[in-house]
Amino acid sequence: MKTNNPMRGLFTLTYYRTRNVLLTSLAGIVVIGLAFLATEEEILYNMFVIFCMIHFPVQALGGMGGNEGRWERFQVSMPIKRSYLLKAQYLSVIFIVICGAVILTAGIAISSVIHEDFFMYGFSSAIASSVHSYGMALLAIGLAFLLSFILPHTITGFVAFIVPSLINVFVPVIAEWLNASVYIVSASVLFISIVIFVISYFVSKVMYEKSDF
Repeated sequence: MKTNNPMRGLFTLTYYRTRNVLLTSLAGIVVIGLAFLATEEEILYNMFVIFCMIHFPVQALGGMGGNEGRWERFQVSMPIKRSYLLKAQYLSVIFIVICGAVILTAGIAISSVIHEDFFMYGFSSAIASSVHSYGMALLAIGLAFLLSFILPHTITGFVAFIVPSLINVFVPVIAEWLNASVYIVSASVLFISIVIFVISYFVSKVMYEKSDF
């Protein structure tokens, strides 16, 4: 049965637009993940988290193009509401975030079996103490959309990558500095990331309708 829903076509366009950069990013994730499993180096673990949850979605957004690119001008020329275009971008990158989260969780699970001493209290504790890492993906997306209306595309991508990456690394340090439980700090950072992500959607929706690209 044929459908007039334009979302399917937009998802297809997004897939063809981003698949090359995503495959490159995925290859990097696999290499770093295997290197971490082989060496148990903490720096490689941090890189694995950052590539799964931050680099992956930021690369996807870069593939979709910035407001200064021709991709947006092509999209808005189609007989489709701009709200659909924005929804397609958000839903596409959320799907990519889910894929990154699955890879990260699988990596932590495998590591907790191979390297029992790396995560002191096992798999469940590792997830609980690093739940903020999953929020970093949402923070990266939120920042990318919010900043894309005021900064050049390349600078937006850099900020959306570096800020969540630094926060992800320093959450344990912040917890120690505040003399607080790392679980509480991690959950708080996740909550703030979700709030910024939701705000970014509604702000982007307003700006997207007004933008002339």
